[in-house]
Amino acid sequence: MKNRLILIFFVFLIVSSVIFVRIFRLQLLNDEKLENLSRSQFSRNIAVRTKRGLIYDRFGEELAISVESASVYAHPPLIKDKKRTAFILSKALSLNVDDVYRKLSQKKPFVWIVRQFPKELGQKVKKEKLVGVGVFPEPQRRYPNNGLAAQVLGFVGIDGQGLEGLELAYDKFLKGERRYFQGLTDAYGRPVTSTYRKNLRESESSLILTLDKSLQYLAEKEIENAVKEFQAERGSVIILEPHTGEIITLAHYPSFNPNYFSKTTHALWRNRAFVDIFEPGSTFKTFLMAAALDEGLVKPHDQFYCEDGSLKVLNRTIGEAQNHKWKWLTAEDILKHSSNIGAAKIAFHVGSEKYFKKITEFGFGSKTGIHFQGESPGLLRPLKEWKEIDLATAAFGQGISVSALQLITAYSAIAHDGVLMEPYLVKEITNRKGQRIYEAKPKEKTRVISYETAQTLKKMLVRVTSEDGTGYKASLPYFHIAGKTGTAQKPSVSGKGYSTHDYVSSFIGFFPSDNPMYTMLVVVDAPKKEHYSSRVAAPVFKKITQSIVRLYSKKFQKYVLAGTLQGPQPKSGHYDKLLRKVLQEIDWKISQTHNKLTIPNFQGLTLREVLKFSKDAPVVMDIQGYGKVVTQDPKPGTEVSIGSALKVLLKPDS
Repeated sequence: MKNRLILIFFVFLIVSSVIFVRIFRLQLLNDEKLENLSRSQFSRNIAVRTKRGLIYDRFGEELAISVESASVYAHPPLIKDKKRTAFILSKALSLNVDDVYRKLSQKKPFVWIVRQFPKELGQKVKKEKLVGVGVFPEPQRRYPNNGLAAQVLGFVGIDGQGLEGLELAYDKFLKGERRYFQGLTDAYGRPVTSTYRKNLRESESSLILTLDKSLQYLAEKEIENAVKEFQAERGSVIILEPHTGEIITLAHYPSFNPNYFSKTTHALWRNRAFVDIFEPGSTFKTFLMAAALDEGLVKPHDQFYCEDGSLKVLNRTIGEAQNHKWKWLTAEDILKHSSNIGAAKIAFHVGSEKYFKKITEFGFGSKTGIHFQGESPGLLRPLKEWKEIDLATAAFGQGISVSALQLITAYSAIAHDGVLMEPYLVKEITNRKGQRIYEAKPKEKTRVISYETAQTLKKMLVRVTSEDGTGYKASLPYFHIAGKTGTAQKPSVSGKGYSTHDYVSSFIGFFPSDNPMYTMLVVVDAPKKEHYSSRVAAPVFKKITQSIVRLYSKKFQKYVLAGTLQGPQPKSGHYDKLLRKVLQEIDWKISQTHNKLTIPNFQGLTLREVLKFSKDAPVVMDIQGYGKVVTQDPKPGTEVSIGSALKVLLKPDS
C-alpha cells in the first residue's frame, strides 16, 4: 500500500512538472507566437493601394482621377444570423439578397461583399453595426468624361492595376503605394480600429498628355457621325503636330465607357490606330512619288501612258477606280487623279530596290517607337520575295499593311520638310508635389527625303485637293490643304484576292500647306452606303479642320483673312465677325482661355430655331419639351468647357 502511494505521488509529480514546463513555455517563451495566433482570430490584413496618379490633357483638363469609395467585407464565421445580415446589407447596398447570403455562407475567414461602392452607402452599413461586417475607404478610378479617349486612356482593375491603354503602359508611374489594411475586431467581429502599414513603394505620379480634350471631343463626334451616315463598321481620326510628333487627337468609334469596361467587349478596348493594320490604298502613292522625286528619276511634269484604263502584269490586270480611262498623264496628275496604272508605271521606273528602301526609311515595316503596348510594325514582305506584280500593286498600296500611326507619322515627315519625327502621347510626368520628373522632347529619327523633294511633294498634294482633284471635298477657302485620298479594297476573308464590296476609305493631309501645323488622318472602315474616300473620309477631314480653326482661331487668323477677302484687309476689330461668317455662321464664342466657350441665350427661341442654332454645337445638347425655351442650364453668358452638357427646356405658350 505504501509503495502504491509512493508511485502515485511520483506520477503526480511528473505530470505536474510537465504541465508546469508547458505553461512556462507557452506563457513566457512563446508569447509572441501566441499573440500572433490570438491576433489572427480578430484581425485581417488586406492588401490595398492608395490613389493612382491623375491623367491630364495638354491644358490641364482632367481625363482620369481617383475618388474615395467604400468597400465592405465580412468574417462569415463570426456571423450567427446570416439571413438577417444578408437582408440588411442587400437593402443598404441595393444588392441581391441571395447573392449576399451565398457570400456570408462561405467557409472562409474573410470575404468581400462589395468593392468600391459610393462612400455614402458605406456610411449606411457602418450605422447598422453588424457583427462580423466591416467597412473601409478605398480609392476608385474614375473617368470624368466617360468614353472620351477611352482606347487611349484604357482602364484599371478592381485592385488598382493598369489593364489597358496608358493605364497599363505607365502603370509603374501611376499606381499608388501598396499598403496592407489591418482591420481589428472584437470578440463579436465588430470593427474596433484600422491602420495602414507596410509602404512598399514611392508615391504615385501623374501624366500630362499631348491630347487636346476639346478637339478630341469634336473629332469623336465627327467620326461617329460618319460611321453612322455611311453604315460603316468603325472609324478613327488621328491629329499630329508634324514638327514635334505630339499626338493631339486620337479618336475612335465605336468606343466604350472605361468606368464600366466590364460591360463591353474586348474588341472595343484596343487602340486600333496602333494595333490594327490595313492596306493603305492610294494614300501610299505619295511615298512612291517621294522615292521617284528624291532619286531624281521623275519630275512632276514627266508624262506616263496610262494604257487607256487597263494594264496587264503577268497574270493580273490592273484597272482604274471608277473605270477611268486615262491616256497620257503627268506625274503630278497621276497623284492628283489617283491613277493606279500611272503609279505602276512610275514604280517600274523606280525599281523594287529603291522603292523598298525608301518606304522602310519612312518607317513602314517597323514600330514607330511610341510607348504603348501592342503596337504593330505593319506587314512588309522582304524585298527578295517581291516580283513584278508585287512592285506594281505596292505602288498603289496593295500587298502592304500599315498601322494608322505609321501612316500619319510618315506623312508628317513630308510636312516637316523631309524629317521623320518619333510620335508620343505623354508630354510630362510629375510627382505628387507637382514637380516634373520627366519631360518629352521632340525626337528626330532621320531625314527621309530632301527639303526640295518635300516642297515639291507639298505642291503636288495641294493639287489633289483642287477643284478637279480626288480630295476636293477636304479643301477650305482660306488656306491650302495638302492631302491624298485612299480607297482600298479589303483582302477577301477566304485569303484569296480582294473583296468586291468591303473597302477602307481614308484621307490624310496636312495644313496649312506652306507652314503645316497639323497632320490629320481619317479612316472609315467598311462603309456600306458609299465607299469612295472622296465622299466618305474627305468631308470628315474638312469638318474637323474647321473645328481646329475655331479652337485655335488666333493661329489661323492670317489665313482666314487672306483666303476669304479681296481688296483691303479689315480692321482687327472686324475679325471675329468675319470668322463666324466663314465658319458657316457659327455664333458660339470661343474665349481667349482655351477650351472655354460662352453659352449663348436661348430664351424665347422656338424648337426649330434651337435645332438650327445648335447644329454642330461644341456642346452636348439636351433639348426637352416643345414650344419656346423657358429655362436653360447653364445660364446665358456662362463659360464652360467644350463638350459640356447644355440642357434646354421648352414649353408651349399658355
